[in-house]
Amino acid sequence: MHHEGERTKNLSERARGWLGFALFVMLGALFLLFLPFLTWPGYGSTIHISPLDRFLLKEYPLWFLVCGFFVLGAVIELFPMWVFTHLFFTIAYPLDREGKKPDLRTKAKVLGVTGIGLLPGIVYFILGNTEETLHPGLDPLGHLLWWLARSKGYSGLYYHEYIALAVSMWFLAGIVFTLSLGFVLLYYKYKEKASGRRKI
Repeated sequence: MHHEGERTKNLSERARGWLGFALFVMLGALFLLFLPFLTWPGYGSTIHISPLDRFLLKEYPLWFLVCGFFVLGAVIELFPMWVFTHLFFTIAYPLDREGKKPDLRTKAKVLGVTGIGLLPGIVYFILGNTEETLHPGLDPLGHLLWWLARSKGYSGLYYHEYIALAVSMWFLAGIVFTLSLGFVLLYYKYKEKASGRRKI
């Protein structure tokens, strides 16, 4: 009974830990979401409004750009988040249940699984770094932004200025928000297991 109580306590503590971490990550998502507004050109920011930015802000409401790129990031992260939470729980739960420390092989598995959850952000970081001042490079968001402008009649150059930076923040905010939901899911999984043990 003593060992059973210890195991239940360990699972409950782990559940609370995941919930706290989820809330912390959600705050990170909110920070990324509002960061572009804190650096709005003309309010102490050195970022300039380009002709492309002016055109986009004229043709599209700001809420459309914010919500559109946020939702895009959130949706793209859904499947990696589900895979991450499923595999992480499969690997980590047996150890947490028994109160054992992971060996080197298990740590490597956890690192690989964590990489799956972070994959969309990592891929975008790599592709986003190919963007140039007057060309989107391999940045998919830059090309999407340019397409949105040209679909409304824009015929000028591409500029990597304010809006291009802002949409990347909103996109990453969506990714981080969905990832935080994965940690909430882990919280409920651990809480369910802990509650199940109390019923025995």
